[in-house]
Amino acid sequence: MGLDYSRVVSDRSSVQNAMDAALLAAMTLKHTPDEQIKYAYQMFDGNMLTSDAKIISVEIEHEGDNILAGKATGSTETTLMHLAGFENVGYAIESKAIRGPQEGNPLCIMAMHPTRKHTLELKGSVSIYGPKCHIYGNSNHVDDVVDPHTPDNFVTGASVTAVGYGHHYIQNVTPPLEGSTAVVADPYLSMTLPSVGACDHTGMKISGGTVTLNPGTYCNGLQIVKGADVKLNPGTYTILGSEFEVEDSKVSGTGVTLYLADRHAEFNVSKSEIKLVAPVSGTWTSFVLLSKRVENEWTFENATLDLYGIVYAPNSAVSWTNNGTPTITAAWAAWITDGFSWDGNGTINFPYDTEKAVVPHPSKLNVIPRPSLMEVVRLLK
Repeated sequence: MGLDYSRVVSDRSSVQNAMDAALLAAMTLKHTPDEQIKYAYQMFDGNMLTSDAKIISVEIEHEGDNILAGKATGSTETTLMHLAGFENVGYAIESKAIRGPQEGNPLCIMAMHPTRKHTLELKGSVSIYGPKCHIYGNSNHVDDVVDPHTPDNFVTGASVTAVGYGHHYIQNVTPPLEGSTAVVADPYLSMTLPSVGACDHTGMKISGGTVTLNPGTYCNGLQIVKGADVKLNPGTYTILGSEFEVEDSKVSGTGVTLYLADRHAEFNVSKSEIKLVAPVSGTWTSFVLLSKRVENEWTFENATLDLYGIVYAPNSAVSWTNNGTPTITAAWAAWITDGFSWDGNGTINFPYDTEKAVVPHPSKLNVIPRPSLMEVVRLLK
């Protein structure tokens, strides 16, 4: 009996170790949930090649919040127990690996595209400056994620890291560009976005004048042009069907969340000032701008984007042409987009002072790994 029991324990242990290693490797090396699941299956199969354990079933899935979970069942053929009618002894194992935000530093600029180049790109003579801002590029492109194209482009952050590397004038990156110790998952991937209600307004265009808008659903886009000065009352503004365009105008509001609810709702700002403060309580606390997780493009041209809170648009590519040094009053802003291409001249400031901030700073933003942080991916006990 003891011999059979020992073999069961040995087989179960080898399966457990194989699953643990597979989940850790997948969460460390792969970007998306689908890639992680596929890779974990491959690693588990590879890990089991040297084991005599008989596997009956394997299931690997994502549980959200950066958790990859695996289950397996197996059986061990018996020797002495076989004489008593027990030909096999079954067992089951479970494992979970988490890529946790609890060990990281707060993100300020996060470019999410997993493979393309130029997700943190600067051209012309523009610079970005955020000495308390952790800047991160998720792309694994070998040599062209962070790219100051000219000697007049400078990037300053608390840290600048990327899964891939940089190109051209990377000596203008301060502190020096570092390779990320891990792929960082979208911290809000499992978050449910706002529901879309019936249209309160359709094809609204504000041309000049001073106007106050109320929360609601703005169908077929929203245009604010020709010197308009628009105040947004507190609440959630859902825009869909066409772009949110602001040209030669001002938009301001406190306690405001903008939700761009489909791929047509691109955010285009030209020669304008946007000054918005996220809610400090309620469902959308700290979110100043949300976008549906679909690919689209945003364009900012000679504009001031003074956004206080989280800008969450993980599939939106931002083209940002700057002029001069816009005045930013927000204590902090966290930009999560597909990527950024900055052009023009001057300096775009990214303040990040969370200690005395009115808008709460969520711990979920603390995801940026540093070389001194060894446990970015770990098993969840």
